[in-house]
Amino acid sequence: MSVQISLGAALIALYGIFWFWLSQRGRKLTNAEIDQYLSIIAKLPSPTKEIDAVISRMRAWAAADDGKPVYMFNLMRFFPQLRTFQVRQSSGAHRSKPMRSMKEPSHGCG
Repeated sequence: MSVQISLGAALIALYGIFWFWLSQRGRKLTNAEIDQYLSIIAKLPSPTKEIDAVISRMRAWAAADDGKPVYMFNLMRFFPQLRTFQVRQSSGAHRSKPMRSMKEPSHGCG
C-alpha cells in the first residue's frame, strides 16, 4: 500500500511540475527577453529579404504584450492546389499510395 501511495505522490508531483512549467504565468515579456528572442530569429535562415521589416513588426508586437495567452490561427497557403505525396513504406509488402488530402473525410488509419 505504501508503494502505491509513494507512486501516486510522485506522479502528482510530476504533474505539478509540468503544469507549472507549461502554465501561463501572466507576466509581460521584458525588453531583455524580446531582444533575446529577436536575435535568435535574426540568425535563422530566411527565404525573405525583408527580414528586418519582419523583426521590426515582431518587436512592436512583443512590446505590446499584455501577459495574456496568445492564440494563433494558421491561414498560410503555399500552393494553389493541395499536393499529394507518396507514402514511403519500410517493406516491399505494401504498395505506396497517395496520402489523403485535408478535404477528404478521415475514417481511422490508412
